[in-house]
Amino acid sequence: MCETDVYLIDADGEKLFAKEIASMSPKQKGYIFVDIYGR
Repeated sequence: MCETDVYLIDADGEKLFAKEIASMSPKQKGYIFVDIYGR
């Protein structure tokens, strides 16, 4: 199994963390950084 961590960086530089399936669609005023690692 692999775990996907999605980091959302908003316009203010705040780092939001969400444990969910990575959505490759662009987010408003932000970037998506996806780290996938094996458990």
